[in-house]
Amino acid sequence: MTVLNSFKSILFKQRKSFLYVLFLFGAYTGFVQAQNQNLRFLDSAYNYSTFDYKAANAYLDSIPKPIEKSLKDNLAKFYMTQGFIYDISNKPSKQYQSFIQALKYAEIEKNYDIAGDASIELFANLYSIKKDSASYSYLDKANYYFELAKNESGLLDVIQMPAYVKLINKEHKESNALLLKHLDKYKAVDDTSYYYLFALNMLIVNYISIGDINNALRYTKEFNLLKDAYDIIEDNYSFYLCSINMAFADYYYYDNEILDSSLHYLNKAEKTRSAMSYIYVKDYYKLRSIVHQSLNEISISHMYLDSLSSFNEEMVEKALDVSIQTGNTIAQTRLDLINTNKKSKTNKILFLVFSGLFSGLLIFYFYNRKRLKAKVDKLKNVLPEVTFLRKNQEQLNAKLNSVSHYLEDFKKEVKEISGIKNVPEQKDRIKDLYNNVLIKSSDLYKNGDTHLGIINGLNSKFFAQLKNSYPTLNQSELIVCYYLAMGFKNKEIAHFLNLSVRGVESKRYRVSKKMNLVNSGETLTQIVDKVLKNSSE
Repeated sequence: MTVLNSFKSILFKQRKSFLYVLFLFGAYTGFVQAQNQNLRFLDSAYNYSTFDYKAANAYLDSIPKPIEKSLKDNLAKFYMTQGFIYDISNKPSKQYQSFIQALKYAEIEKNYDIAGDASIELFANLYSIKKDSASYSYLDKANYYFELAKNESGLLDVIQMPAYVKLINKEHKESNALLLKHLDKYKAVDDTSYYYLFALNMLIVNYISIGDINNALRYTKEFNLLKDAYDIIEDNYSFYLCSINMAFADYYYYDNEILDSSLHYLNKAEKTRSAMSYIYVKDYYKLRSIVHQSLNEISISHMYLDSLSSFNEEMVEKALDVSIQTGNTIAQTRLDLINTNKKSKTNKILFLVFSGLFSGLLIFYFYNRKRLKAKVDKLKNVLPEVTFLRKNQEQLNAKLNSVSHYLEDFKKEVKEISGIKNVPEQKDRIKDLYNNVLIKSSDLYKNGDTHLGIINGLNSKFFAQLKNSYPTLNQSELIVCYYLAMGFKNKEIAHFLNLSVRGVESKRYRVSKKMNLVNSGETLTQIVDKVLKNSSE
């Protein structure tokens, strides 16, 4: 009986051990399956992060908290994905914090590809804001980690950064020299067209900035061919296309005063509005307002001024939100540390570790708070500018109403002067007329008729002959030529056109260059006098 009982006891113990092992195996299998599911969520979020941040965010939210347990040894990829999400959702402060975390965990996990990617992103972010040498430490890190990973694509990123730096510093010719040196290499990359796309974008913006429109249009054709490339992300293409259209719009308005062309490219930029970064959004609203004001479309100009004001207020709120969230994180961390310390004496070491982390967070908080305050102050400085523009428009409307009757009399006098055949007498009458205009209404030509449209009535043959002989001259240059023919000095012309004297001198130089007068032995004044005499015969 005793032997039988002993045998039963052994069987029972063996069965108990087997069930325990089976339980452990089941628990381990469940844990592995949960880990695999979390990694699938992370992979999906990473794949969506560069073009659909909402879908990417949904996948990240599906990963159970705390992520340190759910994504052990994969935290670098998590924070890198989060950084990309904040990038395309226009949250630069959070983007920077995520890339810092990505680099930190990538170094711990020895994930050199992500360490290189995070370093490149940190360099681009820091340099675009601070433009100091400290940011180059991240570029050196990127080069170091990509070499460890033998990542050829990553090393191409490093090569492109000096050209990007030159572009930011407005050293456009130097930037293009670096880009053209490696352009064939970027184009020859088999698995992605991104590097060629980015290089073309920088080339085009550089050529626009130095006024080489022929080369800008030439490379724009190359850029457009990449639109349907299988490996180009649509949002990346749209972002770079938007920057090109904004560069063209700036060029045609600020450098050439061609309103129609500037408006054309602003309309093209509008189609990629969703892909604009926060910097381009501000420039877009501001230029839109100015162009519509110049076209006398006051209500539309007001609308874009209101949009600019709302956008600035939104950016201020975002900056303050980030500051508040950082403070909340620090406070919550401290509370967690206190609660943990109360639970067990064995957590003293853990408490010391988290205290160090808290100190680091506190230092980062004050550093980040100072930087955010500077951004907020900068954005607040824009608000008075918007208010000034609005008041200026209201005053302009009042002035335009007061000069409407005077404009009719002015046109009659122009018609009378155009009938005078005697050139010296006509010159004297025109001088008297413009001196009168200068005194009574310096904004006369803004009332609806263009400046050229008004003075064209004085001598339409002069403008026709000059434009026929020199077709590359634009409207503002034709006007300067006419005033020179009338005997006005640079200072007087500057008053008529609301320009500085230096601005008039610059226009005279461009006209002389277009007329090829450098080696001809003739002066600009001699040329316009000759055209005036021929047009009066």
